[in-house]
Amino acid sequence: MENYLPVRDSVGYINLKQAMNNVFLINLDEIAIRESNYENFSFELPGFGKNVRIGITATAKNQQFNAGSGGILSIMVENPSYPQDSIMPITPFYNLVEEDLREKVEYAFGKNSKELETALEIFKELYLQ
Repeated sequence: MENYLPVRDSVGYINLKQAMNNVFLINLDEIAIRESNYENFSFELPGFGKNVRIGITATAKNQQFNAGSGGILSIMVENPSYPQDSIMPITPFYNLVEEDLREKVEYAFGKNSKELETALEIFKELYLQ
């Protein structure tokens, strides 16, 4: 059986907290987070007037399609194609990013604070500006 930390003590939380502070000057400890199974969590991004949910997912250890400790960054935004061309009202941000930057957003691992920071910088520049 695998052991999991409380979300606020997890690698993904600690590194995302640092990246959020560096990019947005937001203290993750002051935001209401929604905890899920394993070390997964998410929260609404405050202060930008857009419906954005950021989180760390896929934190299960030794399970297929999961990243394990640290998880993977998830940024969900309003789908600009909804409802005309899509049945989904939200979409992963990486679906809206050009190919040359997509991998940096889609595969930002929570165990690497620099990857998280880079993905959030891209998100801030392309979506929130």
